[in-house]
Amino acid sequence: PFEIVPGVSSAIAVPAYAGIPVTHRRHAHSFMVITGSRTHDLHSPEWLAASALVKAGGTVIVLMGLSRLGAIVAQLLSEGCDPATPVALISRGTYLIQDCRTGTLADIEKEGEGLRPPAIIVIGAVVLLRNTIQWMELAEKLDLE
Repeated sequence: PFEIVPGVSSAIAVPAYAGIPVTHRRHAHSFMVITGSRTHDLHSPEWLAASALVKAGGTVIVLMGLSRLGAIVAQLLSEGCDPATPVALISRGTYLIQDCRTGTLADIEKEGEGLRPPAIIVIGAVVLLRNTIQWMELAEKLDLE
């Protein structure tokens, strides 16, 4: 038996909780959610569309992709995505032990060292908004004072 509970997908909720909206009027007008699981072919039409969306300034959210981060980054770069494209890795989103690390396609593998699943990868300019939104960190700071 199971129960269906309507709600917000983790693909949207986890980045929002980390201070990253998936769209923003100045940064991204669209987003795509794609699996990064081992069984998914990075040369599929879906991944080609993801590369095109990143190049067009949209947001790509990758679920279950942390173990394939290197291959995902390599594929996006081989498709012509800018190495300076912002990326966030959010591990254990919405939990007290949430760990959000940011970087670019060029350095995110190094930034993500030691992270463990479950994690969500967010690729696109909206990641830059985390520096101004970071509501969770602000709330924690206020609780400590």
